[in-house]
Amino acid sequence: MQTLIPEKAWIVKFNVKDKTVNLEGRAIDDLIVSTFMQNLEESVFFSNVTWIDSKEVNEPQGLVKQFSIRLSLIHISEPTRLRRISYA
Repeated sequence: MQTLIPEKAWIVKFNVKDKTVNLEGRAIDDLIVSTFMQNLEESVFFSNVTWIDSKEVNEPQGLVKQFSIRLSLIHISEPTRLRRISYA
């Protein structure tokens, strides 16, 4: 997940129940939120990425976008996990 979050965005709540993830975050603008959602959609680990809501909130950094996203975890079976590569 960390590699999917753009600069100038951060997660403040992350909840997993069954295979559904609900997260709340902050970003400096809508473009950053859009980029984050696109990164999630392109990930092999998530599907059904859905924007729930967003609004402007005042944080110590100034006015930022608070956003909520829901997505599903994709089950990855053992054979499709990353394998150790041998360079023998």
